[in-house]
Amino acid sequence: MFSFYSYGYPMLQLTIFKVSKKFIHSPPRDLRDELLVYGLLQQADTTTNGLGPKALGSRMRRKWHAKRRKRSKQAGVRAKVKENPCWPALPSILLDSTFSLGNKMDNIRLQRSVQCEFRECCALVFTEMWLSDRVLDIQLDTLTSFRVDRDATLCGQACGGGLCVYIITEWCKDSAQVSGHCSTLVEFMIERCRPFYLSCEFTTALIVAVYIPPDVYTKEAIWELYKAINELQTTHPDRLIIIAGDFNQENLKSRLPKFHQYMDFVTRGTNTLDLVYTNISTSDTHTTSL
Repeated sequence: MFSFYSYGYPMLQLTIFKVSKKFIHSPPRDLRDELLVYGLLQQADTTTNGLGPKALGSRMRRKWHAKRRKRSKQAGVRAKVKENPCWPALPSILLDSTFSLGNKMDNIRLQRSVQCEFRECCALVFTEMWLSDRVLDIQLDTLTSFRVDRDATLCGQACGGGLCVYIITEWCKDSAQVSGHCSTLVEFMIERCRPFYLSCEFTTALIVAVYIPPDVYTKEAIWELYKAINELQTTHPDRLIIIAGDFNQENLKSRLPKFHQYMDFVTRGTNTLDLVYTNISTSDTHTTSL
């Protein structure tokens, strides 16, 4: 029981009921009518569950402030990418000519543990891995591996060559190898990736790893690669296509003029032999030498 005194009016006894952490004052019916006549009691507002407009407004403001970002917290595309480095709008690619991948696995594991750029890349593309079916252990944690070894019956050479692509599972779990090609002119493999997040203008990303030997007729090698890329563009015009690999003094500008090349620094010695092409404009991407 709760009692209060008012000058000129008898003592009122109000019973307080606690319902969902709110107090509802319920005086007797005859006393309630008398207080309404003198203007000492207001009708309950059913639309606000017994709360006045001021209390309701403060509660709504608290909810609005709770949704706002924290103070001194940056906004924008770069901040979002920094918060989720494995979910960029466009995939990040690491390209390297390993010259025997088998004896460099420990170094790759070390680089992934100490370098965030290496660890957060969506895909790792390695050329000239020099592997055969006798080497099986090339797995990396949280990465899905795809490889194409050099076929001696097709290439005429048993050693050298070979391609390997790693896809980070934090970026994409739905990945598969579409095709692999090995000949005396060119070696390439195509991986299809449907990541968790991709730019709205693309539905799927296709990563093409390429290796062209230095002692072949490059015009015919580019023609074989062009036929495969042209078929991809015809059947899947809405897909992001990334072509990365070792081209050895050759380029795709003559066959694929609408593709953009991004490597603007030397990769081996004084030459730029490792190239990256995509079917998007250069303003949306950038390249970095690690």
